Amino acid sequence: MPSRCCESMVVGCGAHALASESMAPPAGRAQGSREPIMAKRKTVVVIDDDPDVLEATKVILEGAGFAAVTVTTGQEGVSRIREGGIDCIVLDVMMARDTEGFSIAQDLKADPKTAKIPIVMLTSVAKKTGFEFSPATDKDFMPVEVFLEKPIDPKRLVQAVTGVIRG
Repeated sequence: MPSRCCESMVVGCGAHALASESMAPPAGRAQGSREPIMAKRKTVVVIDDDPDVLEATKVILEGAGFAAVTVTTGQEGVSRIREGGIDCIVLDVMMARDTEGFSIAQDLKADPKTAKIPIVMLTSVAKKTGFEFSPATDKDFMPVEVFLEKPIDPKRLVQAVTGVIRG
């Protein structure tokens, strides 16, 4: 059904589950509408090494009217981003290397061609370590616009992506 989307997503320690429930369409969209939230369909690259997280995130974003491109490695993601046409990046902190997401964010923000693309970073680090991130206080080390803690709340993800794209 076009009006269904992942309502909750549980991610942690290798166990992944999805639960689908009806979600009300975003403001300004009719029930069942396939029209994007914004006038031009915005493209979001999702970089995560977990295929379940990638699929769930893609379903959430496409259900909200975004075009979602998913990649499983940082290298693939950076290559795709540098091709152009990307409006937002959703990036996992911990991938092949524990801090790979941070390195990718730093590299992209240091490159004038990609520096202005907003990044929403997904993390379960706070849950595992108790260390919390803040774009306001940790901007030099973690140059991202938004941190979202896993498990991902679909509504917060859509709000975060929409918010950073609109600026």
